[in-house]
Amino acid sequence: MEKLCEIIPEGVEDIFYYEYELKEWSVSKIKELFRSYGYRPISTPSFEFYDLFYGMDTITDRDEMFKIIDENGKILVLRPDMTIPIARIAAANFNKISGSLKLSYVVNVFRRNSSIGYGKKEFMQAGAEYFGRFEPDSDAEIIALGINSLINCGITNLIIEIGHVGFFKGALKDCCINEAKLKEIRKYIESKNYFELKNILDEIDIPEKNKEVLLKLPRLYGKPDEVISKAKELVLNSQMEESIENIKQIYNIIMQYGYEEYIVFDLGLVSNINYYTGAIFKGYVDGHGREVISGGRYDNLTQRFGNLIPATGFGLNVDEIMEVLRMKQMNEMFKTDYILIYKEDMREYALGLAKALRRNNFIVETQLYDEHLKEFKGKAKEVVYVLKDVFKINSIDSGIFYTCKENKFLEHALLNNKITPIH
Repeated sequence: MEKLCEIIPEGVEDIFYYEYELKEWSVSKIKELFRSYGYRPISTPSFEFYDLFYGMDTITDRDEMFKIIDENGKILVLRPDMTIPIARIAAANFNKISGSLKLSYVVNVFRRNSSIGYGKKEFMQAGAEYFGRFEPDSDAEIIALGINSLINCGITNLIIEIGHVGFFKGALKDCCINEAKLKEIRKYIESKNYFELKNILDEIDIPEKNKEVLLKLPRLYGKPDEVISKAKELVLNSQMEESIENIKQIYNIIMQYGYEEYIVFDLGLVSNINYYTGAIFKGYVDGHGREVISGGRYDNLTQRFGNLIPATGFGLNVDEIMEVLRMKQMNEMFKTDYILIYKEDMREYALGLAKALRRNNFIVETQLYDEHLKEFKGKAKEVVYVLKDVFKINSIDSGIFYTCKENKFLEHALLNNKITPIH
């Protein structure tokens, strides 16, 4: 039988301190960056009315939402995503401010049988949304902010794929395809399954020129200049031409941010095409198969709330970022800096020393002397035995044991977070 302390519901998790500290650090880095770009933090209820999501094209399948009935018989859902709630807030408040509106958030979201994050039912999402501007500059800023958010968390081996829903919609212009078939076509294009895509296109009655474009969409992936060159040869109408020009302009601005090394184009990004209206993007980290960021332009969403406002934004999956950071073993930086070991006659001095070190942002633990040094392995960088006029120091990671005079310990600890051995 399982121990009661080990039983939690499927799809959720406890987070122990060495991982939670890393998560808090990552979130603080993201929040600081959002603030530096002028994105103001907001919060929404964990519960929303089901009607808020019903009948709308959303990122989240309504079958994945957790639903409950409140005391008044109203159907509520646990927040499955932040974009629609934040669009509601923007629509209600946009006319109260001048100019554009930049909002940010860090919240937990809830989805049933979610394919995101190992099928977790609860995960943390951080995001930024830019309301009120149509220009490519706003799309470029959002993508640059997303890239910078990941870099600030210590992730640099990333790839951002940029596409445009207008290119796909233009390829289907004047084609009559039922929703079921269209869903399959989108699935095979996005998964780059050329053979299944060809089979389903052979079953539907649309012009050959449109079939040719759809068949080539999965291969419109790679360096921006090369993709644009190939895409121009497939243009059937002004919508497709304008889409190419739009992402080209966005890319040119991203180059001015200095982030072009992270960008590839993928005109086969065709999911959620009824939700997005322009440029879309997804981000991945090398060696990690699931996306860590996704976003795009959604100019029509706020119209549902009575105020049509152009908008673009993204969401970061903080739990996926944590998986990447765990692989990089970044939780090592949250070890205790010093554990001060003292005997009773040195207690007052040791506690004063700990206070001084903490004032200089060190993590310091104190403990009355015992003989169980092995319990500190992997927990602290240095174990310091506080004796009269001399410290005996065990560097846990290196296994080196040495002595150091008091003045040298203080000098090097406070200035450099290092201790110079004195032999």
